[in-house]
Amino acid sequence: MADQPKQGEAKSSSDLAGNGGSRPERGVSENERLNGILLGIIEREVGRGEPRRAEDWDTLRELAAAHASGMELVTSFESVIDRCNREMIGRFGTHGVDLTRLRESVVMLIRISLAKKLGLGNAPARES
Repeated sequence: MADQPKQGEAKSSSDLAGNGGSRPERGVSENERLNGILLGIIEREVGRGEPRRAEDWDTLRELAAAHASGMELVTSFESVIDRCNREMIGRFGTHGVDLTRLRESVVMLIRISLAKKLGLGNAPARES
């Protein structure tokens, strides 16, 4: 079906967040929602170079507002994503390099780092 993700394609972060990000699905913890939103943003903006989706960032800010340093962390995360994209495009994209492999590698590094920061134990395995 047209609205189903292709095999191997990540769901949008709002799908992972549940109900368009407005409220959690039954059984989905706040940490799972946060993880889903963060990974969705990373996959899209860094992994595929897609434009920012305001609804995902709004949901991320809503979740962050409940934490003492949450907004500061969102601002920092946003800055890292922007800087990462600028660096990849500026250093390699202007020379005609295909950024696909580089983007995949950067996403994996960010996912591993994020998993460690969030205390998710084992870093997420790469999907085939």
